Amino acid sequence: MFAVLVGENYPDRLRGFRGYWHKKHGKPCVARCSWQGIEFWVIDTETGKRKYRWENIEEFCQRVSVLAAKDVRIPQDCRLRLYDSRQAQWDLLLRAAGRWARSTTRKLSDILFAVVDWDGRYTDTVRQLIRTCLTVKVVTLAQETYRELYEELMETCGASILVGNSLESCRGCTAVLAPDGLRGTLALDCPVFGARETEARRGAVSAVEIENVFGPQLPGDVAPLEFLAALQELENYQPSQNVMASRLCCDGVWMGCEEAWAYFHKLFGPCAAIPSRDTQKRNERKSGTDEELVKLG
Repeated sequence: MFAVLVGENYPDRLRGFRGYWHKKHGKPCVARCSWQGIEFWVIDTETGKRKYRWENIEEFCQRVSVLAAKDVRIPQDCRLRLYDSRQAQWDLLLRAAGRWARSTTRKLSDILFAVVDWDGRYTDTVRQLIRTCLTVKVVTLAQETYRELYEELMETCGASILVGNSLESCRGCTAVLAPDGLRGTLALDCPVFGARETEARRGAVSAVEIENVFGPQLPGDVAPLEFLAALQELENYQPSQNVMASRLCCDGVWMGCEEAWAYFHKLFGPCAAIPSRDTQKRNERKSGTDEELVKLG
């Protein structure tokens, strides 16, 4: 189970006499709720404002992780295990990148993704991408990790990856995926999913939002993405592949997906077909890059 902290915008069913009694005794007012058979606690943080009430909330949440509604202000010294929504955010960014790629061409051979993975921690992302395109570029310093992945992919599906150690190799791709950001500043000729606006000079998709697919069971002002992140950590929850981003934060501006695609087409124009590897290398030499993309093996 997990716990949801709600505040002043939550319906009054936790208040009334029960809320008054808990406020008087400094105890958290708790209700047991469920969504599609998955149970969770809802804790009303507004039933009392004495400092030791947060200590009681800490005590109640010792064995569960929590997420908070937007109007809840958790004290800095409060020791609660908060959910990290970055993995759920990244899963949605990955799906959004796939939707963008499919909007640019119908040819599988024309799609080329680049993954910026300096530490070699996102090989699973490359495995997912290789299912939808023939080749993936990887920018990394963990060469040995990707050597092992190359051998695995060649044995299982005959796919190949191109590995380099410079962001310059991301040019000419359909999209760049940067789970930990670019860790540098570069103007690229395609959207960058995961980069901050300060890293990619244009076309940076830094965050996503989803619509409320949980219905009235979603507690208070809890962000649907945060609730999804909490559900994904439960063993009995099967994540739905149909949950897609409804809005993207592109260069600091929130846009619907179709609006974002139009924005990218305006920035970068239609995506051209992937040139041959020999042409890629010639272009890289002309551009002055000191990196050579190599096929591991």
